[in-house]
Amino acid sequence: MKILRLFLFALIAVLSAAAQAPSLEDALAKPILAANQPLVEVQVYTASHVKSMPLVSSAQQWTQAKEELRQRVLKDVVLRGEGRKWAEAKTRVEWLDVIPGNGYRIRKLRYEVIPGLWIPALLYEPEKLAGKVPVILNTNGHEGAGVANDYIQIRCINQAKKGALALNFEWLGLGQLKADGFSHTRTNQLDLLGTNGVALHYLSQKRGLDILLAQPNADPARVAVTGLSGGGWQTIFISSLDPRVTVAIPVAGYSSFVTRAQFPDQDLGDSEQTPVDLASIADYTTLTAMRAPKPTMISNNAYDNCCFRGDYANAPLIWAARPYYALYGAADKLTAHINFDPGHNYGQENREAFYRFVRDNFYGGAEQAFSEKEIPSESDVRTPEQLRVELPADNIDIHRLALKLSEGLPRKTGAAKLSDVVKAHVYKVSATEAGTGQEVEGIPVRTWRLRLDNDWTLPVVEMGDPSNQKVTLLMGDQGRAALAAEVRRLVKQEGRRVIAVDPFYFGESRIAKRDWLFALLISSVGDRPLGIQASQIAAVARWAKVGVTVESFGPRTSLIAAVAAELDPKAIPATKTHGELSSLHDVLRSDMTVDKFPEFFTFGLLEAWDLPGANQWQSLFDGKTSAGWRTLARPQFPANGGWTVEDGTIQSVAKGKRADISTERSFRNFELMFDWKLAKGTNSGVKYLVFGMRPNPEVGRIDPEVPKALGLELQLIDDERVADAKVEPSHGTGALYLFAAPTVKLPPLPIEQWHSARILVQGSHVEHWLDGVKVLDADLEAEALRRTMAAQGREDIPKLKNLDELKADPSKRYPLVITHHGGDAWYRNIRIRELE
Repeated sequence: MKILRLFLFALIAVLSAAAQAPSLEDALAKPILAANQPLVEVQVYTASHVKSMPLVSSAQQWTQAKEELRQRVLKDVVLRGEGRKWAEAKTRVEWLDVIPGNGYRIRKLRYEVIPGLWIPALLYEPEKLAGKVPVILNTNGHEGAGVANDYIQIRCINQAKKGALALNFEWLGLGQLKADGFSHTRTNQLDLLGTNGVALHYLSQKRGLDILLAQPNADPARVAVTGLSGGGWQTIFISSLDPRVTVAIPVAGYSSFVTRAQFPDQDLGDSEQTPVDLASIADYTTLTAMRAPKPTMISNNAYDNCCFRGDYANAPLIWAARPYYALYGAADKLTAHINFDPGHNYGQENREAFYRFVRDNFYGGAEQAFSEKEIPSESDVRTPEQLRVELPADNIDIHRLALKLSEGLPRKTGAAKLSDVVKAHVYKVSATEAGTGQEVEGIPVRTWRLRLDNDWTLPVVEMGDPSNQKVTLLMGDQGRAALAAEVRRLVKQEGRRVIAVDPFYFGESRIAKRDWLFALLISSVGDRPLGIQASQIAAVARWAKVGVTVESFGPRTSLIAAVAAELDPKAIPATKTHGELSSLHDVLRSDMTVDKFPEFFTFGLLEAWDLPGANQWQSLFDGKTSAGWRTLARPQFPANGGWTVEDGTIQSVAKGKRADISTERSFRNFELMFDWKLAKGTNSGVKYLVFGMRPNPEVGRIDPEVPKALGLELQLIDDERVADAKVEPSHGTGALYLFAAPTVKLPPLPIEQWHSARILVQGSHVEHWLDGVKVLDADLEAEALRRTMAAQGREDIPKLKNLDELKADPSKRYPLVITHHGGDAWYRNIRIRELE
């Protein structure tokens, strides 16, 4: 008995120790960096790389210097690429209806920003016009109603009633132009092609001024610009770059790039406010000083609940720019206004400050000429429908413009070097071990902090025999903490040493807040996120002191791996990428945005380079016709209303017959990529290794009129609303339907938005990917999967004999199928790469 008790105690001790032993998941997830270290490092890096203000000692020097700066900002930032051609192009203005008012009228118009891209506008005119009058360009912020916002209408009506001409144009992406294709994050799609997206904003403003100054009664000596928030940014941007603007009143619209880095929760601006390379040439303090000696009032709100709050944003601008005004003896021409009403506003108090500033600078302070008191005009406010301006049906948006410009890229001749495009660095590495080594699951584990040029600190976990010369540098879009299974494979099965790293923006190196906005700021100070990341990986590879294989999981880190290998092929002689893009053209074809994939929008990247292997992929859907598709029963595309091709998609229609559609071609080993979205309540999916037809459940037999496919299926389903998805995990989105559940738990997908998917089949190995994440990794010959298949009694699913067929004849090829279970589902950008 005593021996038995001792044995039980020993067994309990062993089991307890085993239960407490750390796993590779624990070792990879253990923090190496200090809390918020990546955020602090990027704040310091960006703020310290903002271009300082020029040193001048006289008005003459500043007049010359600011003109040179203006020309450089236009040439090297705003009008880079196609922008210069757009600026020089002849564009049209079309005048439409007139809305009468009480003491004023509103003339509707539309004008081209660039040929083919029209925006609506409203010109508010005094009812009686005589002689020369001031003109005022009213710019808008991110308010959804655009020109129909009541406070904007009241301000413009007052300007007209007081005797000025007031133009208010619709900002891209807002009001009538509120659509995905016009959203501001789409301008970065132009960046990828070597054209600065901010050109569209600048030309919207410039052509608005052109229209105002073309009016017969316009006084070119009295030109003002004003607006709130994004309109405040537009105000300082055009007012500093267009010398025709004599008075500027930006309201809660901008701050120094340095301030933005210090107050990221409030001030980090969107794509248009942080254009590529601007901060490497001129800060917003400099743009403010470039206004000298012209009157400028920087207005901010003390209790702003959005951004650019008065207590921190205003003073640095005034402090930096006022000495430049003083060179002209005009220090009093740069003033500040602080509003103490609640929130982010251009309310009556702010508006009356604006009227007062216009009165003082355009009318010599004469109150009777232009009163600072607002004329009550609430009853004049009109609905969006009343102010709506018709636009051409073929009006091009930013996304379609990017697709058009991408044709023929990358350039075959005259392309820049990749290292120059990504602004590559050659970092020096200083390594510090971040703790004592340990053994985890029988694998030696060491952790490191790698300091790169005293700018960045990378967390690194080294696993395996330190003397092993076969080294894999491992990274993934989900961070190193998600790569434990890959580490086991590499170390235990392939006998390699692994260095797992989180480069800038990933895993532990991810910025804690406003991450993509910092990525924009990185580009604005003259660097590129992709260049920093790829240079970091190359530096870690050199630190390893043996030629490493870089292995990546996900489209973003796979791009980094490909670039890093080209930057330093000696340190990185080989790469293995998983889930990579088929081409940089995917970024545009799938309408990706910079807030989710900042590396993909490296300025001019597609102009100069594309991913290795891009020419291995073939399209299965041309976006215009059903060519290449049929049903399993007949060599024609269904003509029974169940499917349609429109707007670049192939769509199953809920009201039509539920025939599955099949590729005309067949495949065996391949990678398939596509985009998909579903209507609420839809069950869909993509089947591969399709062995034939199965019974149509509606009639209980194989139905040539409505053929249904028998094959393995990547399940795509409304997990929240379709009962079948809730039966068990192998019925949900991402599953190998009925046979294997996703191994990665994703948050519920907003199915009515576009998502990416990928299927890899090589021999018996199958992978499913969703939105760049591998969610299933299965072996069709695994006993567990075969047992699951054998246990299924349904007649409409593959059987073991089908899997045995695959093994018996590995050269046999099978079609691909998109299923139709009765709901609306959309597919696009379907492309395939055959594998050996």
